Amino acid sequence: MQNDKRRASYFTFILLLAIATLIGSWGSFYFFTQKLERDSSESYNEKQFEHVQGISRNINDIFLIIERELETVASSAEVRSGNGRDALPILATSYRKLENHVSDIAVIDSQGRFLATHKTGLKRTGISALNRNSTSETIRTKAPSLAGPFLTLVQSKAISLDVPVFRYESVESSESGRTVTGKVFVGTVSCLVEVDKWIENYLKPFDAQINSSTWIINNNSQVVANTNSALIGEKWLDIEDGSFKDPTPGIPDRSGDLQFLNTVLGGKSGKFQGKLGSLGTEDQIVAYAPINITNTRWS
Repeated sequence: MQNDKRRASYFTFILLLAIATLIGSWGSFYFFTQKLERDSSESYNEKQFEHVQGISRNINDIFLIIERELETVASSAEVRSGNGRDALPILATSYRKLENHVSDIAVIDSQGRFLATHKTGLKRTGISALNRNSTSETIRTKAPSLAGPFLTLVQSKAISLDVPVFRYESVESSESGRTVTGKVFVGTVSCLVEVDKWIENYLKPFDAQINSSTWIINNNSQVVANTNSALIGEKWLDIEDGSFKDPTPGIPDRSGDLQFLNTVLGGKSGKFQGKLGSLGTEDQIVAYAPINITNTRWS
């Protein structure tokens, strides 16, 4: 019964977060844009809306699969032991299940240091993994966390998902003096998703279908994914004409863009038509939809 209550609470929290976020995981939003004449826009916008909702469900399902697999890894005795060598076979098995979605899987200790990764084995043992914001967040909250974009140790752009690892130990209660079983946090299981691979698999195919541009933006207003890789990590309000970083951000007035951004990051799902400086000087039609990813809020 306790597990049922925890899961119900967990997914309620996810749903509330998802209402406050938009597609892309994790406190972000996803939308299609296309320059069209107003008289032909409505039917196209309906098609956009259908696509964005479909992709929202698809990405949600993918990250749910990843999170559940990481939780399985985290519950294994080999990973709970805190011995990186013992964890390697478990990481290899998990990676085979997830290799279409993730780039690597790692076990990280409670101080944020690598114990082992599937791709590099024990070569990174002892090296800090705290460049992954999801790792530091999971260490802080003892809860799953998703974060990005960030630069990996090999300077590629990525997002990461961490779940906590707990070990159960017998300890003496300071109050009663009796031996009780306590849950001890020992680290995280973390996966890496390279943004370039994610764009290739999940953005470009849908862009091609309806000749649109796909954006994933977190609640820090950073671009998490777009087919123009130079824009990844930039603030959406600092982008001009949907293609390059604005050398004079805030000029001209971007209040309309900010209002739009606040609307979609406020949990709305719907459609919009009008001018947005971040996307250019012509009318744009935009569709956006919420998605549930994990128990996290980007900040």
